[in-house]
Order: sequence, then structure tokens, then C-alpha cells
Amino acid sequence: MSFNGWVLRAFARPIGVLSAATMVASGLVGTSPAVAAKPPVAPKSAKTEAEASRLAAQFNTSVEVEDKLTEYTRTVATPQGTLQAEISNQPVRMRRGTGWVDLDSTLETRADGLVAPKASGSDVAFSNGGAGPLARYKHDGATFELNSPWALPKPTLSGSKATYAGVLPGVDLVVNATSDTFSYNLVVQTREAALNPALKALTFPVTTQNLELRTTQPGRPSYVDRSGRQVLSVGEALMWDAGGTKSNAKPSAAMAVGEGPSGQAKRALMQFDGTAAGLTVKPDQRMLAAADTVFPVVIDPTMELTKDRVGWTAAWELYPSTSFWKTEHSLGVGYEGWEQSKIVRSYYQFNTSYYTNKKIIKASMTAYETHSASCTKKGVILSRVKPISPRTTWNNQPAVEADVASVVDAKGWSSACPAGFLEFEVTASMQATSNANLTSTSFRLRASDETDMIAWKQFDARSQLHVEYVAYPLPGENLGAATPTDFPEPCAPSTNPTIVASLKPEVYAAGKVGVGDSTARVFVRFLIRDSSGTNFGLDSGLASPGVRQVRAPGFNLVEGRLYTYNAQTVYPTPAGELLSEWSQPCFFKIDTTPPPPPTIKAEYNGQVVTNCLTSPDPNVCPLVVPFGEKVKYTISSSSPDVTAISYGFNGKMTRVNSNSVTVFLVTPNPTIMLLGAQSHDAADHPSKTAYHKLGVGAQPPPAAAWSFDDGSGGIAPDSTGNNHPLTVTDAQFDSRGRVKGSLLSNGVNSRATTPATFVDTSKNFSISAWARLTGTTDSGVVTITGQVAHGGQLRYNATTNRWTFIQTISDTPAQPQARVESLTPPVKNAWTHLLGVYDATAKTMTLYVNGRFQKSVTFTHTPWKATGKVEVASVRSDPNMGPGIFPGSVDEVKIYQRIVQPAEAEQLASPRIDQSGNDLPIAGLTANYPFETTAGGTTPDTVYGSNLNVAGFAGTDQSAAITEDDERGKVLTGTGQSAESVSIGRPLVDASGGFTVLVWVKLADPSKNQVIVRQAGTTKDSWRLEYRRLATDDKAEWAFVRSSADSTSGVSTSAIQSTTTMAASEEWTALAAQYDAATDQIFLKLADRSANGSSNPFASPFTTGTTVVGKPPADATYVPFTGSLDDLRVYAGVVPDHDLCTEAGKVSCS
Repeated sequence: MSFNGWVLRAFARPIGVLSAATMVASGLVGTSPAVAAKPPVAPKSAKTEAEASRLAAQFNTSVEVEDKLTEYTRTVATPQGTLQAEISNQPVRMRRGTGWVDLDSTLETRADGLVAPKASGSDVAFSNGGAGPLARYKHDGATFELNSPWALPKPTLSGSKATYAGVLPGVDLVVNATSDTFSYNLVVQTREAALNPALKALTFPVTTQNLELRTTQPGRPSYVDRSGRQVLSVGEALMWDAGGTKSNAKPSAAMAVGEGPSGQAKRALMQFDGTAAGLTVKPDQRMLAAADTVFPVVIDPTMELTKDRVGWTAAWELYPSTSFWKTEHSLGVGYEGWEQSKIVRSYYQFNTSYYTNKKIIKASMTAYETHSASCTKKGVILSRVKPISPRTTWNNQPAVEADVASVVDAKGWSSACPAGFLEFEVTASMQATSNANLTSTSFRLRASDETDMIAWKQFDARSQLHVEYVAYPLPGENLGAATPTDFPEPCAPSTNPTIVASLKPEVYAAGKVGVGDSTARVFVRFLIRDSSGTNFGLDSGLASPGVRQVRAPGFNLVEGRLYTYNAQTVYPTPAGELLSEWSQPCFFKIDTTPPPPPTIKAEYNGQVVTNCLTSPDPNVCPLVVPFGEKVKYTISSSSPDVTAISYGFNGKMTRVNSNSVTVFLVTPNPTIMLLGAQSHDAADHPSKTAYHKLGVGAQPPPAAAWSFDDGSGGIAPDSTGNNHPLTVTDAQFDSRGRVKGSLLSNGVNSRATTPATFVDTSKNFSISAWARLTGTTDSGVVTITGQVAHGGQLRYNATTNRWTFIQTISDTPAQPQARVESLTPPVKNAWTHLLGVYDATAKTMTLYVNGRFQKSVTFTHTPWKATGKVEVASVRSDPNMGPGIFPGSVDEVKIYQRIVQPAEAEQLASPRIDQSGNDLPIAGLTANYPFETTAGGTTPDTVYGSNLNVAGFAGTDQSAAITEDDERGKVLTGTGQSAESVSIGRPLVDASGGFTVLVWVKLADPSKNQVIVRQAGTTKDSWRLEYRRLATDDKAEWAFVRSSADSTSGVSTSAIQSTTTMAASEEWTALAAQYDAATDQIFLKLADRSANGSSNPFASPFTTGTTVVGKPPADATYVPFTGSLDDLRVYAGVVPDHDLCTEAGKVSCS
């Protein structure tokens, strides 16, 4: 059996777990001769998945994972290395402070005098009598208030219910708190009370804030937020009498509501209307007047919360167009032939986004049967169906995908067959859902025989899904080969294989598993083959993913022969071994007579730097060389056989035909610099690799820096703590920055200044800043002024349309400038990082844009010290120099009294360390399109006002482009017409730097290739997010594509994420496309579900083009977009995975 390239087979390898008894017996645990040590107590929970897994194995018991606890889901790590999740279709707990508490609908009086549940899944409160609303619900800045048409007495509280007695003669009003919303009920106690004409139509006035009424749902009004997303909906308006109740005593109003209709109760569906004035229910007058009606009668309109797709519903043949979404009443299954002669089918839906792309070990669904027609066991069938929603009715039932399981039983008729759970085995069904990449799982219950009255059953609305799972293994990574005791070489190609001076070489690799599984214990399987076709395998021991494993053959290999090796991750699970695909091939060659390795001497500032590998502890390496500085290496061999030397980092070697070479190398990254070198003899036999390891420390910080994050009162503080604040004039502190806040300049008279006492421009210095240019005038970003000239300046040169770094040759009027300019024009209205570096010793000026080297020019004038001011967002304060005020925003200005090295330039352009101090990339939102409205032929951007032009759609002002979706609210919808266009005539990001595009997509026609959004060049797209239909079954893929040039010679590179036609068209998908300029990688991720993501190297971006949504290039491969898009967001920088998950609203973001 195989799943997407993974193989499952019988598993015989035991998983070792040392029990406490075994550890004591084997001497692993010491005991005192007098008193035995008290055994440790197994913890109930641990914060992280990895820690819970470790403790579960140690104590041979399941341990809860705190990071995965949500309103709906509880997850435990098992001793077998799997995860078990308990998923509910209703909220069962809520956050309180930093912890969680179980929901408790018991009503109590709050400090503000209102009545509310002790612990509810939503903010709901009720009247305590007197003035004020009957019920108030708040959600994300929106408020819904239901008012009573009568004066309210002080209520009587009983559990989850509050009874307001006698609001009409013989009529009580009861509100009932549910897990996340409420119902309100009128209990008509007597036949006389039922004759009151006030009961013909009952209007409850409604007031709202940030909510509006929508009446498009079938038979039920609902309230939506500003985005059109449904928040509250009216439940089914049902009334029932007391017929069939077993007690002769008349129930209280609260009891009549709480018990609900019995199996023999008369029921009637009421008309329920919504207007701006309120909600009106019209009780069934025939039922109220009927002679056989048994009082009390309950009139029950409900309110249902619709904050996600989790839920339940029923479909009644009797009321074919009525939705019973999230009904408060029990769910019927089968044929009820005693009172209403109806057939009912019931549905449950769960959020299973975290379990996509997982191996499902075991899964079951439980439903609580509250009533059966007798104790005669009858069958009920569980089927997997398409998603349910508030639109589900008898006439609009979801399609059945497969019958999953059936149970024959009877529970809830009498003490002989009491109410209880039915359990359905759904492992294969959950695996199918996981493989299809679907984020929700929906089941239907129906009777095996829908004509048999005795088969009638009722179930509680709450159900649970139990899933045991692991992530699939991925190919082995971090492969290498080495002579025993030598440092392993990285994976090498066949054209330059690793040379191993042993007949029993060691091979290395680390196991890897998919995202969302840090509990795994895996081993690595090596496959080694020679050129004659002989092959053999080696297995490592169990270890955590990412831990490098090593194995060597037990016999000699052949001298001079080329060998290929691959690595596979093997994941032992209770269901058998899961095998990944093989890694890409690597190569080594046996040469037991190589020349001796070379010696490596490192020097910095004239001092020899000790090789940390020769110290007593090679892992302790003093940070002796600042990051980005050059180290002098002398690599040589005294052997007369050596004719060449190779050297480099990470296996990327440079060869020199000499037995000695001296090179100056820049420290490539912080913390560690590990240089490898080999010698070669005349026969081209390479030596073992010699290594030199040294510590790389931080460079001196800037002399002054301004983040503009916490400015107030016209002062921008110096974030270095060196007390050089900027005085801000006619500019604004703006929350929209590249890194948090920024300074917004008006291009007319804005500036921010401070005396330039902390920097000497006659010496080495560097200026770093983020700039977002919105105009076309000559203007300064950062200037260090002299008395009349510029000691250093980053600016926009309107004449050449380039970013420029300059220094006037002297501080006298009308002098020429030494300058260096960018290679390409600026990307307007986009954040761009600028770095100017002034080397007074070498007399060079260098400019970097987004961390990329532009040019370096030599100057001949004598460096001079500017004694004026530092000006941010202006050329200078001297009006004789012209206006020069920067139009746009400036952020993260830093001035260094030193040379900023090239490696640092890359880091400055890819900022890290978030507000919490975590080493994560930082991104700034640059555009956000909620797609809620069109006006003036545009749809608005809520960040900088970069509105998209909308054309080719029907309706007034292109209004047909925006439609309403039950789940996402208002969305942009394309109908596949070539005339439809949504675009802006420029880029939204500077694509030479890092960026992220996040968008929600749902296709209407998944059979065709379509473009989601792109930055369109003349010939090629700078970047493109697209959907591709594959030829196999229902397979498809999302793709993020970048091109190296806007020409026919441009090479396209893609990052791919697999999907299915079903997932792409039946559910919304949150796609996240990213370009990481720091690593030159493109990524594509699914932000709303568990997926491994995809990446590919890409290092040659172009930045021009227009931003186009939905419309494809002139290529027959694609059709115009057919489907819906929502919440398109564009960021400067790489958004961290956890933040992507949070933005996508995923249930578990641990």
C-alpha cells in the first residue's frame, strides 16, 4: 500500500521503551542501600510536543501537549511515538488568562450586574431585570443586542437558564446559555394564555454595532460584520408542546425548555423574519388553539454563532427548505412516524486542518445516542460527505463521498438499553481526507432503513473525532561521507566525489519527517551502490529527526571505485514502517594513497588565529574576528607530490594549481567560520580535507540609530541609547513601517534633525536606511551636512532616476560630488533598503540596494569632516540648497563609524529579531485587499491606498466583482471572462528584496490552469502565483514562479505545493508565497493547514512590472480566473511561519 510516494509495510522492529523496573534491574537507576529513592511522578502535560513525547516514552504513559490545546482539540503524545487528538465539533474549553478552563454554562451575576455564564466560548450576557437589553453578544468589535418587548422582572437562575416570569399573563420568558451563544424561549403555560393576541406576532427589537442584517440565507436572517462574514444567524424557529412527557407534574418554564420536545410531542415550525427593526417570530396559531395540544408550549427561536466551519445540522424531509444549522435540539436519524411522519438525517463537521498530509494510524468518531424507539437494535450508517453549512437543508444536502461505517445498536429507550455512545471506525475515511488535503471532515448519520419507525434514533449535537497520527517521513538530509575519525564531507556530485582514504568509509545522514511532528523517533537507511551495480544497505539506530546518523560497512570496499549513496527516512509506527522516498544521490571514491592534507594558517590584523579544532574543546571557539571582516589564510603543503590546492566553505571549493596559496576571505556568517582545504597530487588524487575553525563575533554597533517606533512629542529617540534624538518637524510617526513604525515625510517641509557630533565623515562611515519613495522629486533620505555641503548622503536622484550615495568634495559652495548610483531605477511605493559605505582609507564609495552590491567608485578628493547636522528625509535645512524633502517614508536609519561589510549588508536588508526578542524574520505589511467593495472603478487597499483598478465586470461601478460567501463574507469573484481585470500599474513590492504574498483562494473550475496573482513584466512575470491541473486522477498543484529576466531568455523557477481538485474547489486555501533574499530561496506554503511547503534556489530577480490579479498572460496554457479570492496581503520581508498560521486563523499554530 502506498500513499503519495510513501510506502507502508509490516513492521517487525521493536520500539524500545525503558520502564522504571527495567532501568532499576539493569542498574541504570541507583538506589540507596537504606532507603529506595522515591520514583518520579509522571507529568500530566508538557508545553511542547517534543517534551511531551520525551516524557511519554520515559514514563510509558500519554502526556498532554499544552501548545496544541484549543477550544476544540486536545492532543497527547503516546509512548509509541504517535500523537492522539480528541477533536470536538463544539467548543469545550476557553482561554482564561494564560490557561484554559472547561466551559461552564451555569449562569451567575457578574460584577457589572448582568447575568452571564461562568465560562463561555463567547462574550454573551443577559439582563438581570429592569432596563437594558435582554441579551448582549460581543465579538471582535461588533455588538448584537436583543431587546425585550416587555419590561423584565428579576430573573430566576437555574443552571444555564434565566426565567423572567409573567412577561405576559401566563407566559414566561426563558433565556438559555449554550456553549457559545444563546436561545430565548417563551413558555406558554395555559390554554387561556395561548389566546392572547400578543402571541400572533412577537417582535424583539435589535440594536447592533458593526453588524448588519443579511436575509440571503434560506429561511433565516443572519448578521454579518463589515467584511460580510457571518457572525450570528437565527436558528430554526421551532415550537412544541408537552405531549409525551413522562412526568404528571407540570414542569417549570426552565425545565420545559431544557428537556426539549419528547418523541411524542407536537412540533411546528414558525415563521421567523428579520428587519432593521428587529426579529419577529409568528407562532403557529393552529397548534396553540388545537384541542389536543398539551401545555406548556415552548416557543423557541435561537441565535447561532457562525465563527468557523465547525458545527452540526439536520435535514428534515418535512421542512425541505429549512436549515437546522447548529440546532439546540437533539439530532434525529431515521423515520419518525408517530407525530410528524418525517425522515431526518443528521450531520457533524470537524476542523481537521492540522491533520492534512499525515499518516492516520487510527481514527474513530463517537456520537451520543440519547433516544431510540425501542431496545430493538437497529442499524445506523455513517457516511463521509461534502462540507455542511448554514445552507444545508433537505433540498440542499451535501453529496455523499463514501459510506464509512455502520453500527447496529439501540440506546436511550429505557433502563434496559440506556443512552450511550456509538463508536464508528473511520481510519480509512480520515486518511482519504488527509490525502485530499481537506481542512474539514464532515459525516452524515442516516438509518439503515428509513421506512422503519423502530429504527428512529436521536443523538446529542456534540460529537468527537479521535485521531492517532504521525507525519510522513521525508528523504534523508544533510548527507555526507568521510574516512573514519575524519570530518564528514558534504554530499558531492559524481564529477567531484568525496575522496575517502579508507576501505570502510562512513556515510552520514539525518532523518526527516513532515511539518508538525516533533515526537518522531526514526532511523536512516543508506543505500550504497558501485559502478558495477552491486548494492547493499545500512540501517542506523533510532533518533530524533534532524540528528545526524553515521554508519560504515562491515567489509572492505574496492580501491579506486566510485560509489553512489542515498538516504531514506524510516519511521516505525504502530501501523508499520513508513518509508520516505530516497534522497538525491551523493558520491564518494575510495583512495587509500592520497597526498597529505595541507596546513592552514589564519591571520587577522596581523595576529595568528588559533584553530579551535586543535583546542581541548573544539566546540568552544572564542569570537575573535568581527562578522564581515576579512581573514588572511595561507594554505600550503610541504609534500613534493602536491601540485594543487582547493579551498572553500560547505564543499564549494576553489582550486589553485600551486602547492601554496594566500587568500583573503570574508567571514561568511556570524558565530563560526569553518574553512576546508585539500591538496592534490599529479595523478589528481585529493587529500583528506583539512579544516580551520574560528569564532566570528559581532561588529561594533551603530553610533546612532532611529527606529521611529516610539516617537512622541516631536522627538525620535536614538535607539542605541547614545542619546542623539532627532527633532521632528512637520513629519508624522507612522505605524506603517518596514520594521514596526516609520517616519512619514510630506515631501514639502518635513525633516528630522540632530547635530552630527557623533560621526566623523573624514573617516570610515556607513549610512543604512529603509526608504519608501512615493514621489519623483530630487530628495534626501539621510544626509550628514557640513556648513554648505554634504559630508555623506543617501538620496533619490530624479535626473538619473537612481538611488545615489554622495559626498561633496569639500565643504565649500558649488563643489562637485563624488557619487555612486544604483544599477536600476527605484521601485516606487515599495520599501527598499539602502546602504552607503565610505572607505576613507581605500578612497572608495559603495552602494548596496536590498543587500545587493550595486557599484563601488574611487574618489580622489581629501576626505573631510562634516560639522553640521544629520538630516533624515531631507537634503539639508539650508533653503539655498533647494527643497530636497523626501516624499514618502523612512525607517530604521543607522549611522556607523566604520565600514559595513558585504555580509552585513545582506543582514541589514533582511531584518530579524522580532518584538519578543525571537530570532525570526521581520515583515511589514505593504498592501491589504479585503475585497469588500468597489468604488470609482477600484477596490481599496487598507494600508497605503494602493487601490486596484477593476474593469470588465457587470453591475454599477463593477459591483459584480464582489460577491458574498457564507464562510469568508465579501470576496472577489472572477467568472472566467477575458475582459475581467483587477490590477495596478506598478509593483507592490521591491522584488529584489524579500517579500511575502498571502491570499485566500477557492476555485470554481479546478480543471483548468489559472493565475491567482502576478507581477507582470513585458515578456515574463517577475513573480506569479498559479494553479496547475495535473493529468493524474484529481491531482493538482499550486505553484510560485519567479523569472530571472523580463525577456525570452529569462529562466523560470518554481516552488510547488501539491493539492487536489477537490481541495482547491470545495474549500478555501490560504496560499503563502515567499522570496527570502537572505538565502536566495523561494517558498510556497499552505498557511491554513498542515503541509510541508516547498522551496527552490532563486538568485536573479527583476523588479519591474504591473500587479495583476486573476488575469493570465497571453498564454493558451491558462484560462481567465474562475473562482473567488479574499484578503490578499503583500508584505515586505518574510513572514514567519507562526505568524502566517495566525493570519490564516488556523486552530493550532504550535
